[in-house]
Amino acid sequence: MICLVIVLLVTGIIAFVFLKPINTDGLFSRAQPAQTYVESQRRLESLKQAEPDDLSPTGHMLVMDHGYRTDEVIVFLHGFTSSPRQFEQLGRIFFEQGYNVFIPRIPHHGREDQLRSELNQMTAEKLVRFSDEVVDIAHGLGKRVTVVGLSMGGAMAGWIAQTRADVDRAVLIAPIFGTARIHNMFFKASINYFMLGADRFIWWDKELRSGLKRPTGTYQGFPSGALGEIRRLAWTVLQWSQDQRPKAESILVVTNGNDHAVSPEGVAGVVDRWIASGYPVEQFEFDVEEGLGHDLIDPEQPNQNIASVYPRLIRMIQARE
Repeated sequence: MICLVIVLLVTGIIAFVFLKPINTDGLFSRAQPAQTYVESQRRLESLKQAEPDDLSPTGHMLVMDHGYRTDEVIVFLHGFTSSPRQFEQLGRIFFEQGYNVFIPRIPHHGREDQLRSELNQMTAEKLVRFSDEVVDIAHGLGKRVTVVGLSMGGAMAGWIAQTRADVDRAVLIAPIFGTARIHNMFFKASINYFMLGADRFIWWDKELRSGLKRPTGTYQGFPSGALGEIRRLAWTVLQWSQDQRPKAESILVVTNGNDHAVSPEGVAGVVDRWIASGYPVEQFEFDVEEGLGHDLIDPEQPNQNIASVYPRLIRMIQARE
C-alpha cells in the first residue's frame, strides 16, 4: 500500500511538471513612455528613493547623464544575481561617445548581504513591469532607445524586443531561453519543477560555497523559485514568437560558443521563429576558441577578455542596417 502511494505521488509530480500550463497571463506590455527629459528625471528620482537602505556600494542604479535629452540613450540590463556595476565600464564608453546611459538595478538585486537576498520575491510579472518602466524612462533621456541585456537581462531584452515597437534596437547577449544542462524539450517541465514547493538555495559553487570569489556586488547563490520565474519570462517570449512578429525596430542576438550556461537550441528556438516571421534578426557568436565565460561583460570575471569583446560589441550595438 505504501509503495502504491509513493508511485502515485511520483506519477502525479511528473504529470504536474510536464503537463501543467505555464501561466503567461498579465505578462503583456503596459507602456507609458516619458514625454520629456524632465519627466524621466522625476521617474529616476522615484526609483532612487525606492532603493533599499541595505544596498551594497555597487548595488545602486547608475545613470550617466549629459544633462539633456541626447540623440541616443542606451539601457543595460544586468544578469541574474549581479548588479549594475557589471555594465559600468562598458556604459562609460558609450557615455563618452555622447549617449545618455541608464543601468538600472533589477528588483531584489544589489543587496549588501550576498547570502540573504530577496530573490525569492522576484516574479516574471515584476520583471515585465520593470522592463516597461526602464524603457519608458529611457524615452525622456534620448531620441533613439537601445536596450542591451545579458543572460537574465537578455531574456528581458527579448521580451522588450517582442512587445515594444518604440525601441530602436534590442541587443540580447547570451539570453536565457534555455539552459545547457537541460535539453530544450524539458524546458517547460523545468519551469514547473523550480516553481514547485519550497525554494531551495542553489550555490553558484556548491563546493566553495561562500568562499567563492565572485565579482563585486554579485550574490553567492540564488533560490530555485527565482530561476523558475526567469524561465517563465523566457517561455513567454518563446510562445509569443510562434505567432507574433517582434515589434522592436532591430534585434541583435549575441551568443558565445564557449557558453556552458545557456542552451544554443533555446536561443535558436526564438531566433528561428522571429526569422520565420520575416524579421531580419542579426546574429553573432564569439568563437569557442576564445574561451570566454557566460558573463563576458564583467571586468572582474576571471575568464573575460573585454579588450577584445568590448570593441566588437560596441560596433555591433551601434550598427544600423
